[in-house]
Amino acid sequence: MKHRADEKTNGIVSHNKVQAAENKWFGHSRTEVTKRLVMYVLKNKPGTEGEAFAIHKAIMHGIDFSVADTLKKELNFNDKEIADVLGTSESTFLRWRKSNKDLDNNASDRLVRFARILEIATGVFDDKLKAWSWLKRPQFGLGGKIPIELMKSETGAREVESLLMRIEHGVLA
Repeated sequence: MKHRADEKTNGIVSHNKVQAAENKWFGHSRTEVTKRLVMYVLKNKPGTEGEAFAIHKAIMHGIDFSVADTLKKELNFNDKEIADVLGTSESTFLRWRKSNKDLDNNASDRLVRFARILEIATGVFDDKLKAWSWLKRPQFGLGGKIPIELMKSETGAREVESLLMRIEHGVLA
């Protein structure tokens, strides 16, 4: 049996476990894969290590445009707002829609990151609109920076996530 090192825990992840998770995501039509990915990210379901690898693989291959469109509709965003989340211009977003082109891996990564943080914020504030409002305003706990701007990088997103966890647990210092 093949094994792959798990960098996060320095443990071993069975190749079969990774393959099973990849099959869960990639053994279906593109539409089904994107629906599953959106639901996984938006509902913040606890995943296996193999599922994390499968999401990584989806990001590296480029997530189907319909995922961004689904998130846009779910959040009632306009084209400019979702383009900002993806780190692209509105005109590029519209070209992707017209050609039904997959997102590049940078836009895919940002989409998954945004959905993950939005779900955490929604859990903290018990309301998606309150969460979205909080993400768009300068926050004292982030040195007056705007969370949505920090979420453009993984490091910034971790700071936003850390602040959300401190708020949830009543530790603001």
